[in-house]
Amino acid sequence: MSSKTTANRNILVLLILAIVMPCIGFTLGAYLEIEYWADDWAAAVWAITVFSSALYLTYANRIAAKTFEFSVLAPFAFFAWIASAVSVGWVANNAWYNYDSFSGYVEPDYLITQSKTYPNHFLFSGPMEIGAAGELTEYVLGAEGVDWEEPVVLELNSEGGSPQVGILMGEFIRLYDIYIEVVGQCISACTFALMSSESRYVHPRAWIGFHAAYVELEEGERYTDADLKFYDDWRDKRLVELGAIPEFIERAGVEDASGGYFPAHAEIVNNGIANTFNRAYLSADEMPGYL
Repeated sequence: MSSKTTANRNILVLLILAIVMPCIGFTLGAYLEIEYWADDWAAAVWAITVFSSALYLTYANRIAAKTFEFSVLAPFAFFAWIASAVSVGWVANNAWYNYDSFSGYVEPDYLITQSKTYPNHFLFSGPMEIGAAGELTEYVLGAEGVDWEEPVVLELNSEGGSPQVGILMGEFIRLYDIYIEVVGQCISACTFALMSSESRYVHPRAWIGFHAAYVELEEGERYTDADLKFYDDWRDKRLVELGAIPEFIERAGVEDASGGYFPAHAEIVNNGIANTFNRAYLSADEMPGYL
């Protein structure tokens, strides 16, 4: 076999490897993120595969230049190294903040934070999207500096979302005896989480909003689906347990998602929605930054 034939074969193999390696890196990275939540290992695999791809392309260019005096692959090799470095930097940054890079991760619209001054105080702000209950549970239970012998507070500021998420979040709140505080707003599905707690603080200026569960369609909301009855029954039963009067319970089930029922603070207190009148750690006179 002539040297040129061997060179052609080697160049072809190196080019194939240069194309295949990023595909392997992406596939393995997605697998590590989905199955093991290993963003750091996914970033390492990506770095190895894309730099290997750039190296294979560089070797192919050297063989072509030496054997055939053909250097058209040089610009591709150069840009492969640049693209590899940029992509590895981006993936490494995502891994540092525990963001997935390969498995379709979309940063949620909600925010979960822990107070730097009072480690026992947490904030959930934003819509109650699918996955929020699990992430909240993981965040709070994995947080550092929490003294579980003292009250653990979750401040809610949410326009609502999925009632299923509200109930799941409420189960975590109930099981771990989490105190709830609302200074901004707690509307729709958020009220499920609020009412699940045994200690509920609602600021006099806060907005608490109720309405019946619904399915959103192009032509508007629909309140008649059979599975929605579960959420409405849960809300009504909990309101009875809290001591709400029948008139309040009826208004809380209004079929008006855009308007809803926003009771005055006195009604919230008189019907048992709020049963605590002092915040555990923060001052009630200082409004949070999100307002």
